[in-house]
Amino acid sequence: MNISSKQMEFFEFLCSLDKKQLEKYFLMLGPAESEYVRQMVLTIGKQVTTELNLELAEILDEVEDLADAKSVLDSFTLSGK
Repeated sequence: MNISSKQMEFFEFLCSLDKKQLEKYFLMLGPAESEYVRQMVLTIGKQVTTELNLELAEILDEVEDLADAKSVLDSFTLSGK
């Protein structure tokens, strides 16, 4: 699912609120609007988590590559080559 810029802006707005402000905001909403916002936040949260996990996997792959390269360089150093 692609997140629209408006959805992301709204998500960021919600994240900027403290607990009291967030509770007050949700009290102003009706049940249908409250459920819509809740579902949207869950969806965006899942998408962001998925994207972060993919980025983390890429970083871990790069770290493993660097560790392998260091191992090769260390073997040359130890062998005097």
